[in-house]
Amino acid sequence: MRLTLGLIKSKLDEHGLGNDVQLVEVSPDGGRVDVGPFQAEFVRMTHSIPDAVAVALHTAHGTILHTGDFKIDMTPIDGRPADLARLRQLGDRGVALLLSDSTNAENPGRTASEATVGPSLRKIIAEAPGRVIVTSFASTPVGVSIMRPTVRTSNAELTSSAQAIATSAATSTE
Repeated sequence: MRLTLGLIKSKLDEHGLGNDVQLVEVSPDGGRVDVGPFQAEFVRMTHSIPDAVAVALHTAHGTILHTGDFKIDMTPIDGRPADLARLRQLGDRGVALLLSDSTNAENPGRTASEATVGPSLRKIIAEAPGRVIVTSFASTPVGVSIMRPTVRTSNAELTSSAQAIATSAATSTE
């Protein structure tokens, strides 16, 4: 979760709030954390940004599960798939409220793994007769991590025209 904390810290610093907030690193691989009258549990999820987690809030009135935006990717680039077994356990025990978001969830079928992007991109760049311009959604470091090896093997150049992507790239290498 260091990447997530780094991105949040960068945004807080940008707005002069970095010293006003205490950031706490959590692990999706174990245990609950007391948060006021609740216990929070973090469950590993997959998305285009590494370290995505769902939050299970265990309350006196039942469990609230907030998945955040996610994508079920069984071969994620970071090698850490979503903890589907833990999600199933939570569901089997009962979830009082599910807050869930997954882009294009209403479309049937599956979306290809992020791992397929690199080889496809290398092929496109290698066969291109001229310049190739690639865009990336928001500040996803996965896009940057896919581009770096592609650029190295393609005699290409990687530049960024967006501050968010530059910040994300710098944070992802720290």
